[in-house]
Amino acid sequence: MYELNTIAFPVGHFPSGGFPDGHWPKPYDPSSYTCDPYLEKPPSYILSKLLIANDNLEAANVDIDWPVYVSDLPDLIQNSACVYDTTPVIEPDITVAMKTIRYGIQVALRSIDYAEGTLKGEELVNYLSVIRDNDVFVDDKLYRIHKINFFSGLASIGKDKLRRNLFTINLLMLVSSLI
Repeated sequence: MYELNTIAFPVGHFPSGGFPDGHWPKPYDPSSYTCDPYLEKPPSYILSKLLIANDNLEAANVDIDWPVYVSDLPDLIQNSACVYDTTPVIEPDITVAMKTIRYGIQVALRSIDYAEGTLKGEELVNYLSVIRDNDVFVDDKLYRIHKINFFSGLASIGKDKLRRNLFTINLLMLVSSLI
């Protein structure tokens, strides 16, 4: 078993595929958490599936506009998005004497046109800001995204070496496994 509050991962560097035992993440005492701390898939993957299911982004494919990737954004795709796991936050909830894990997420966008990237980013911010108990099936398992809190709205962070516009949205996501 692993205790999350002693592990810090840099942005975009959660261990690939979860911890060595295959679960995502594993705290010492699951009864002390207000949401299910055992996720079989990375939170970034779960969020990407919700964005695809609700037609905000497309499944990864080189022949479409605005595909979404998880943890690795290929250089060949022009208008695209990538969802990264960042450092989670564990918050004590004194009202129920339990802890809540809020998973850190960064949504990165890359766009040829600044205006188009801004519009796609604002569309994502608007959609994510109203998420309350949304369910999504991921590989025959049901997850519930309870709530999303933003660290930032849409932020333009410059251009890449090919002069494509880069944007990020940083958030915390409360998610649990239902079945």
